[in-house]
Amino acid sequence: MYYHSIAEASTRARFHYWVNFSKEKIITNVLGPFLRGQIIIVNYHGKKTLFNFKDTRYLRIFKTKKTLKEPQKKEFKNTRSIGTECTHELIKEIRFDKATQQAKSLMEKLMLPPKHQIFVIMKLKNEELDSVYKGVIRPLGEEFGYHMLRIDEIEDSGMITAQIIESIAESEIVLSELTGERPNCYYETGVAYATGRELILTIKEGEKTHFDLAVHRFIKWRTENHLRTQLRQRLKAIQAKK
Repeated sequence: MYYHSIAEASTRARFHYWVNFSKEKIITNVLGPFLRGQIIIVNYHGKKTLFNFKDTRYLRIFKTKKTLKEPQKKEFKNTRSIGTECTHELIKEIRFDKATQQAKSLMEKLMLPPKHQIFVIMKLKNEELDSVYKGVIRPLGEEFGYHMLRIDEIEDSGMITAQIIESIAESEIVLSELTGERPNCYYETGVAYATGRELILTIKEGEKTHFDLAVHRFIKWRTENHLRTQLRQRLKAIQAKK
């Protein structure tokens, strides 16, 4: 079987097409990034450009027994339909056939609209960071209308790791405060990055950033007031983008 896909941008009626992919390639390079809201590199009129799946209104996938030749490709672009549509079939396959129970739950949540919520990742039981959360992060998020959540505020007896992953998947924004170099915070931040959720990274000046996250734009703060000013600007920018 050969797989073909079409995506429509939500801002205007612009379409992008993928044709003659294998099943594995269409899942890895198209369906997966769409579910995670990622930005990928595509060919557009013979040139490499970026395609933002966060700006995609819908995605459809079709399958045919034979490769599409130029006449069929033209037909696909004119009618935006070819062969047999199999979008639901592939989603069902990756959700239920090849995933652990925890991964199934995560993917199911990622397919739903996120809650207007900010999930906060940070080192717990630290006097300075608790003050930063209670005095800056939480009230500022609430000022912008978000429900604020930190793992120690979840009243549930379930596994903490599973609760964190589900909370990340359910949230519109994940804020990772990485002061203190906690390995679990870096792990959870990696999960948040993989989901494609809006990610805000903060760290106190003088603290070391590790691994690939060092190339990302951090809010580096000196005082609570300094953090408040920068975080307010970032939240305003996120709202303006939406």
